Amino acid sequence: MLNAALLLSCVGAATYWSLQLSSGRETPKQLVPPPSPAPVARSVPVDARPLAALFGTNARPGTETIRLVGIVASGGGGIAALHIGSGPPQLIRVGDRLDDGRIVASVEPTQVTLDGPKGREFLVLAPPPPAPGIETRPARP
Repeated sequence: MLNAALLLSCVGAATYWSLQLSSGRETPKQLVPPPSPAPVARSVPVDARPLAALFGTNARPGTETIRLVGIVASGGGGIAALHIGSGPPQLIRVGDRLDDGRIVASVEPTQVTLDGPKGREFLVLAPPPPAPGIETRPARP
């Protein structure tokens, strides 16, 4: 009796799926990629002080150097946090021009490349200090 019920349910399932798969359904439409997003306006000022504090900036007043504070996003539309001189940290994007004429050429996960009249300059992100209580020793050869 159990074998007959099992056989009947298998035949029913096979019949159901053969009808479903062989029915004249419409073929699926080809996927179309979404339109590219609108370019982001670059004229919106951004207060980078909270972000810079998150990355632990400790700027010395009076210095006019450029220091990489952090990387927000890398790639073609990368954003980096730079501390320029004694002012507050600024968020800059690829293609932005700094006050001294240098242009941000690329933002990568660990560095920013600037192009200027003196050539290419690389700003490398400093590794974070070790957590308190962790000793650092040189690697053994």
